[in-house]
Amino acid sequence: MRVDDGLDDLPPEVAAAVHRLAREAVTNARRHARGATRRLLDGFAGRLPAGPPAQPAQALTDREEQILEAVARGRTNGEIARESSLAGSTVKTHIAGLMAKIGARNRVEAAMRAYETGRVGGTPR
Repeated sequence: MRVDDGLDDLPPEVAAAVHRLAREAVTNARRHARGATRRLLDGFAGRLPAGPPAQPAQALTDREEQILEAVARGRTNGEIARESSLAGSTVKTHIAGLMAKIGARNRVEAAMRAYETGRVGGTPR
C-alpha cells in the first residue's frame, strides 16, 4: 500500500532525504522520551513513602509481575516481547491488564507503583 506523503513532485533524492530525516526525528524523539522517563524514575526512586506499600485489590499474575518489573526498568514493549519470548500484542494485553489492576493511567504511573509497592528495588536502570 502506498501512502500519499505529498512528496510526489519532488526529485526522488529529495523525497528520500525527507523520509530519512523523518525516521531520524522519530528515533530521536523515542530515545529522548525514554531518557526523560528514566530520569523521572531516578528522582522518584529516592523518595519512596515510608510504611507498608499499598497492594492492588486484584493480585497480578506472575507474568504481569514480570512485565511490570520490565516496564519499571524502562523496557519498551518490543524489548519485553523479545526478552519474554512473547508476541508484542501479548505484551500490550498484559500491560493493559496490570495497569487496570494497579490503577495506573500510563507506563510512568505503572513504574512508579512498582517502586512504591516494593516490586522493584533500587534505582531504575
